[in-house]
Amino acid sequence: MNPSQAAMREKAARLLRVTALVALCLCSELSQGAVGKVDKEVFIGETLQFLNETGVPLGQDWKWRWTFGDGTTKPEGNATKYYEKSGTYDVMLTVLIPVGDGHLEVNATSPIRVLVKPIIPKIAPLPPEPFYPGQKIEFKNLTNGPQGMEYQWDFGNNEVKTGENVTHFFTAHGDKTVTLRITAPNDVKVNPVTLKALISEPSLQITADPTELKAGGKVTFATDYPGPPNVKWHWELGDGTISEQQTPQPHKYENDGNYEVQATCTLTDANGTPLPGIQPIKSNRLAITVKPKFEQPEILAIRIEEEEEGKGVNAEGNYTIHVVVETNGTIDELKIDIAGLDSRSMNGTQAQDGIFRHDFQLTEPTPSISQAAVIQTLNITVTATPANEPEHQSRTLEKTIDISVTPQRPAWFLYAIIAVCAVLVGIVAWLIKLAMRPVVPGKITINNEDHWLTSSPLGPKKGSVIIKLSNYDIDYSPIVMTVTATGNRSRPEITLLLEGGEGEISANGLYYQYGRPFSAKEEMNLDLGGGKYLTFDPETGGEYTSWDTDDF
Repeated sequence: MNPSQAAMREKAARLLRVTALVALCLCSELSQGAVGKVDKEVFIGETLQFLNETGVPLGQDWKWRWTFGDGTTKPEGNATKYYEKSGTYDVMLTVLIPVGDGHLEVNATSPIRVLVKPIIPKIAPLPPEPFYPGQKIEFKNLTNGPQGMEYQWDFGNNEVKTGENVTHFFTAHGDKTVTLRITAPNDVKVNPVTLKALISEPSLQITADPTELKAGGKVTFATDYPGPPNVKWHWELGDGTISEQQTPQPHKYENDGNYEVQATCTLTDANGTPLPGIQPIKSNRLAITVKPKFEQPEILAIRIEEEEEGKGVNAEGNYTIHVVVETNGTIDELKIDIAGLDSRSMNGTQAQDGIFRHDFQLTEPTPSISQAAVIQTLNITVTATPANEPEHQSRTLEKTIDISVTPQRPAWFLYAIIAVCAVLVGIVAWLIKLAMRPVVPGKITINNEDHWLTSSPLGPKKGSVIIKLSNYDIDYSPIVMTVTATGNRSRPEITLLLEGGEGEISANGLYYQYGRPFSAKEEMNLDLGGGKYLTFDPETGGEYTSWDTDDF
C-alpha cells in the first residue's frame, strides 16, 4: 500500500467515526422528542392523523418511516391511517440515517398503542303489537360508530332504502326479513344484521243487530277492524245505500226482503291516496231478513204451563193457573176467555217473542183428608185481532183442557195430628220414667201385711230398694233393709242387707250378721231378734207398694 492510499483510508475511517457520532447524537436528540399522540379510541374505518413533532433538523438524505402494526408502513414525516379490522396496534416512527453505503435505523419514539373498536350493527326491536300490510313501520338504527357511516336497509323484493332511520310498509302478509348493511368511513364494510318482522294477514269481520226485523226497522252495524288507521271505507247495505264511514249510522230498511251487506276497506297514505300494490280487504257477507211490517196473526197453541197445579195456593185458598198462548203475526189485541171463570184482553205489545201469558185464580176444591186429585175442565177461547184491519182477519182458537187440582186437608185434621203427637210424647216420657226406677222383685210380710217391691214381670231385674221398716211398725226402728236385684228376668239374683239391729239374724235356720249381705233364693223367714219377724218372698206379681224412701 502506498502512502497516498493509506492516507485516504485513514480519512474515510475518520469520516465514518464522525458520522456515527452525529447519528448517536441525533438518536439522543430524537429519543427526547415526542410524536403527536392519539388520546381517543377509534372505530374501524375512522381516519387517524400522525404528526412528527420531534423538532430535530434533518439532513438532505435522511428519511422517516411510520409502521402501523398491521403490516403497513408509510415513508412520510406526517401520515394518516385507518384500520379495517378491530384490535390493538402499536405505531412506531423510525428515522433512516445514511451511513456509508447503507442506512442507520433509529426509533424516534416509543410505540404508540391504538385501540380500534369494531362496529356492531344493531336494530331496535319492533313493538309487540301486530302489523298489517300497508301499515308504516319505523325501523331505528341503534349502532354505535364513527361519523360518516352509510346505512342501507334491504326489505326484500328489491326494496332498498338508505338513511340511519327509515319507515317502510309491506304489501303482503307473512314473515319478513329486514337487513341493515353499514359502510364505515373509507368504504370499510361491516357485517350486516337482520331483523324479523311478522306481518299479520288482515281480516275484516262485520256484525249487524238485528239480522231479522220488520220493514221500517233499523239495523246497527259494527266492525272489529284492527289494521292501520289510514283506511278508506265502502259499505254496501244491500238496498242500494252506500256508506263511506267505518261504522255506518243505524240504517232503516223500508221494504221487506232479503238483503246482503258487505264492507270493503282500502289502505291509503296520510293524504287518502290508495297504497300501491295492496289489495282492498273485503269483509264477510251478512244476510239481513226484513219481514213485512204487518203479518196475518195466527194462534199456534194454548196450554197450561203446569197441568198439575196443587201447589200454587194463595192466602184466600185459591189456585193460580198459568195460561200460555203462542202466536205469530202482527196482533193488535189478544182476548183470552175461560168459560165461567175469567176473561182478559191484552195489547199486542204485551207478548214476548209471540207468547202471551195470563194468570187467573181457580177456586179451591172442598178440603179432603185423602187429598185425592180433582179433575176440572177449562174451556178456553182465544181471539187475536190483527193490527192492520181490514187487510188481515181475526183468528179464534178454542181448546178444552183438563187439569188436576189437589185439595187441601181440613183444618181440624191438622189439630188432630198435633193431639196424637202430644199423646205419643206423653207415653214416651212415662216409659222413660219407668225405665229409670229400680225393678226389684219380691214381697215383704210384716205383721201379716204384704208389701210388694214391684209388680212388673217384664225386663231385667236390677237395682236396689232401701226400706225403712219403722214406716210399717215403729218397733222395728232403726232397722233398714236393702234388697238388691242383679241378673236377668228369668233368673235374678236377690241379696238382702239389714242394718241398724244388734246380734244375729236367723233366716231359715241359718244365721247372718247385721251389715253383711246374704242371698235370698227362696222365701226367707227372718228373725231379727227382740221379737221382730218378717218374711221375704222373691216372687213378682203383687201390686206395687210405695216404700216411701228417698232411694226408691
